[in-house]
Amino acid sequence: MEEIWEYCPNCETEIGLLWDLEMLGYKAFCPSCGERLMLCDACQHRSDDRFLDDCNYSSDSNSCRFNSGK
Repeated sequence: MEEIWEYCPNCETEIGLLWDLEMLGYKAFCPSCGERLMLCDACQHRSDDRFLDDCNYSSDSNSCRFNSGK
């Protein structure tokens, strides 16, 4: 488990989670508002901490390779 920080755009809160990406994936729910939280920063800063600018988020489907729109 590692500590992951993400900004929730729904309730405008900075969220800290203890999270296992391999086991739990890149989809979480905000503990403040309950809305879906996409762990984008964890996706772009992989295990070796290199920044990968390969985000494929689609605003049309509200999804990416790790988070389906559902």
